[in-house]
Amino acid sequence: MTDSEKIAYLAEKVMGWEKKEWEVGDPGAYWNWARKDTREFAMGRFWNPLESWDSWRQVEERVMKDERLWCHFVTDLVPACSVDTDYAMLAYAATDLPTRVDCLVQAHRSLHP
Repeated sequence: MTDSEKIAYLAEKVMGWEKKEWEVGDPGAYWNWARKDTREFAMGRFWNPLESWDSWRQVEERVMKDERLWCHFVTDLVPACSVDTDYAMLAYAATDLPTRVDCLVQAHRSLHP
C-alpha cells in the first residue's frame, strides 16, 4: 500500500469520511474529507496521519471508541502490553507515526476483511 492509499484507507474506513472535491479552480486541486452524519471534516491535502500528530490524534480518538479495534491495534503494536503495562505505555509513546499507521491498517483489515 502506498502512503496515499494508507491515508485514504484511514479516512474512509476508520474515520468514516468521504472524499469531496470542491468545484473551484483546478479540478482535483481542492478537496477534503467529510462525514455525512456530522459536520466533521478535514482538509484533504493537509490531513496526514503519517506525518502530523494532530491528524493521528483524530484517528486515535476514533479508534479508542471501538474497544475491539483498539485492543487489537495496541496488542499488535506492542505485544508485551498484556504482560507489562508500564513497558507498553512507554513503547507506545515511542512508536513513530508510520509504524502506528501501518499497524492500525493491518488491525482494521484483519477485523473488517
